[in-house]
Amino acid sequence: GYQPAQASGAIAVAMKELGADADTAKLIRRGLKELAR
Repeated sequence: GYQPAQASGAIAVAMKELGADADTAKLIRRGLKELAR
């Protein structure tokens, strides 16, 4: 798994990119892409 700090950072990037009103599934997919970098 991922460390909480890594996951939080990835979701923060996703929220900045997609906006705070993005649905959870989109945030998760974008966060996983960020973690894969």
